[in-house]
Amino acid sequence: MPAPVPLDSFSGMRLPPPIFDAQIRVGPLTDQDLADLRFFGVVSAVAVAGDDAPKGKAQELLAYLEDMLVRGARRLKRAGIAPYFALGVHPARIPERGFEEVLASFPELTRRARVVAIGTIGLLEGDEEEEEVVSRQLEMASFLDLPVIVSLSRRDLRMARRVLALLREREFPPKRVLVTGVDGETLRLVRSCGHLAGLVVHPASLGPEQAVRLIRSHGSQGIVLASNLGDGPGDLLGIPRTLHLLERAGISREIARRVAAENALEFFGIDRTALARRLDQPRSR
Repeated sequence: MPAPVPLDSFSGMRLPPPIFDAQIRVGPLTDQDLADLRFFGVVSAVAVAGDDAPKGKAQELLAYLEDMLVRGARRLKRAGIAPYFALGVHPARIPERGFEEVLASFPELTRRARVVAIGTIGLLEGDEEEEEVVSRQLEMASFLDLPVIVSLSRRDLRMARRVLALLREREFPPKRVLVTGVDGETLRLVRSCGHLAGLVVHPASLGPEQAVRLIRSHGSQGIVLASNLGDGPGDLLGIPRTLHLLERAGISREIARRVAAENALEFFGIDRTALARRLDQPRSR
């Protein structure tokens, strides 16, 4: 759970560009967390199905997905954050039985809320079952004409190479893959495959300073920012601090806008004009 936000954290600084957070876990976040996110510039977010899902039974996983879409959308809207969603079976939450039942529910679930991707998917152990689950979800993404969010195992370069190889073997369109959890070692690898790279500004992934260094070194093309809030202790101010540090480093506001929102909007196929009023309106408490 994120720590309480000190309201004077941005005293004296210019507000950062509006933020489209490419990956959050809405279930574990409190209503106050969501209100604080909106106050500090998050105008929209993609809530993903992660390893906070119940483990074991297919019906429990389905109930989790339905709750994320219905109650999650309601909570995000109430906080003033435009809700989008990614449906997926995380490798740590593959049900003991009934995976195909869960997968078969995806077309119907996409009619419950604005689903813009399949995810998060990926490999933890890299065994045959995990690879089959990834492959079947790639097939579903193709059927639904959706991109995918692939989450890398933390600090496991071997597994990162394997999941990227799997994407290539299954011939999934590279530009329709967002790989989150990249670091200095995997960023170049991910972009060389033609995928978008998600910099997760989170205590378990990257600090704001590290994210800024990567953006300065690699530019803004094909890079999006995400917080993965809701995955353990997080940082509600991670992305706003990153944008503030970009400004202090003399990085143009246009680059900041791209990594804060524009690249993600393009990837997820979200009409920029549909969010224009919300993206450009000033924040108020």
